[in-house]
Amino acid sequence: MREALEKSKSGALSLKGRPYPEEFDAVQYPKGFVPPLFKTFDGTGNPRQHIAHFRASCCNASGSDALLFRQFVSSLSGIAFDWYADLPNGSVMTFTELESLFVKRFVGAQHHI
Repeated sequence: MREALEKSKSGALSLKGRPYPEEFDAVQYPKGFVPPLFKTFDGTGNPRQHIAHFRASCCNASGSDALLFRQFVSSLSGIAFDWYADLPNGSVMTFTELESLFVKRFVGAQHHI
């Protein structure tokens, strides 16, 4: 237990859940910003459609990768949330890159009628 605590203090043990660059956390939301209510994506359905709905819901923050990244996690549940939370910190530099990874991961989960 003591060893794990010492590793966490030294940075050797890092928590995940922030795949975007650390400096994105310092970007302020616009004055009067109200977080939108998102349709959640649980890993089933059409990931491209989810991205389109997400971007449309974020119209007042769609110009900022930092704000898009920080809101995206709120649109996920189930295995999609787990996927996002497991991405290594600082591993994705742009929201476009995250969209690509997301679609690649979940495109096979689409239900075809």
